[in-house]
Amino acid sequence: MRTNFTQLPQIQELLTIVSNESSRKVEAGKVFSNLNLLDFKPLIELLEYLKINYRPSLFLNPHYDFLVGHKELDLVKNNLVDELSKLSYQNLIDSKMIELLDSVYDYLATQDEVFEKEYDIGFVFGSSTTMRIDKAIELYNQGTIKQIMISGCKPFYKDTEGTEAEILREYAITKGVKSNDIIIETQALTTPDNVKRTLDLFEKNNFYPQSIVLITSPFNMRRAYTNWLKFLPSNYSPVIIRCNSGISHVYSKTQWYKTTTGLNVVLNEYFKNRGEHLIDVYLYEMKIKTHLVDPNMYGIKSNQMCWTTDEARQDYNITDDELRLAGLDTYTILIHKDLINPLIKVNEFLQTYNLQIEIDDGFRSEAMYQLASQKVAQKKGDSASKDLFNLVTMPHNSGCSVDVALTSTITHTREPLFDKNDGHKASFLGYYEQYHDEKSKRFVFLQKLLGQAMLINGFKYGTKNEIWHFDYVGSR
Repeated sequence: MRTNFTQLPQIQELLTIVSNESSRKVEAGKVFSNLNLLDFKPLIELLEYLKINYRPSLFLNPHYDFLVGHKELDLVKNNLVDELSKLSYQNLIDSKMIELLDSVYDYLATQDEVFEKEYDIGFVFGSSTTMRIDKAIELYNQGTIKQIMISGCKPFYKDTEGTEAEILREYAITKGVKSNDIIIETQALTTPDNVKRTLDLFEKNNFYPQSIVLITSPFNMRRAYTNWLKFLPSNYSPVIIRCNSGISHVYSKTQWYKTTTGLNVVLNEYFKNRGEHLIDVYLYEMKIKTHLVDPNMYGIKSNQMCWTTDEARQDYNITDDELRLAGLDTYTILIHKDLINPLIKVNEFLQTYNLQIEIDDGFRSEAMYQLASQKVAQKKGDSASKDLFNLVTMPHNSGCSVDVALTSTITHTREPLFDKNDGHKASFLGYYEQYHDEKSKRFVFLQKLLGQAMLINGFKYGTKNEIWHFDYVGSR
């Protein structure tokens, strides 16, 4: 376990911290894509210039194993600090190295310089010093912010009397800030928890400021800002402005790399950014996978995931590496366990017609959504991709959506629901009702039969109105 703020938490401590934080999670549709909020190029260029060993996928693969990744981050960061400490001690930090170090710092410390109006609140990330609250008081006295909100309990590794938020609140009052203009949150343990518990408080009090100025140390600003973007719910979009506070000289842009303490504190922020994404994915996948089952185990026929078949891979030029990067460790279709009984009842209904369902797709990761939509866009155009994929809510991501086909229980062959030669529009409800040939009538009959079987058993058509896609909305 850590004893001071220059260290990164080890895995067991990290999991203990997370278990003590707010239970708020990143929305399912944002878990994997949140890695795109981060730019590791400045850090990677520094590692390569110093010839520090690392795996590029450690920073670039959204599905990198959490336990392996956390250990590797700690190792790479310690090797980087050791090398820079040695070079600094020997006065061997050259101009190119300073340029790379400045790029790292500038990325972490990016702020918004222009204040064009009065903002609803200044949000202060808790700290043991007064530098952050001093900046908030300055903005308050200038009329830039209407209220000050302070979030912070105390560091997990440190037991002190009073919370940071309470101590800083009293300090602000002594500096002339009206007590009614200060809001505090006193339970947050970490930077992500500052954001999570604040959003919890907003929801509890039905208080949604529309403009927020984030106030924290320069080296912490990137991680602070990223956590706000990560945890904001999709129905709440305040204007967020970044404003750096003052900083101790040892952590300034021109001095941070000259001491081991400065190196650890600043570089920790870069590595924590990646570590937090690793744990977001880990927690999400642990939650999802505990509810996923193979429908074949319950007598419900399913093939391998449709996007992994030889036909799909050839048609859309999908490679093994692309599937692996999309997080597929199995090509078996998995669905939420609560869909099993409803789908069994669907088959019981269809048996009267000598038919049964066959599942073509179930749980689909966010990365697989992105890959599939990209491949369809490349082959059929952006319009077709937008027609076929709901990249906003990503219904398959819950495991509670399925793509199904019909097969004959007599011949064990597929009963087609549409003709692929008629284009992708033929896969939507109502397409064949404008035609009166026997083929079209057969398609309409089968589509309606499948729809009836699914709808009476707790499913509904998806937002795209595809003939094969159904979302489960029954009680679970």
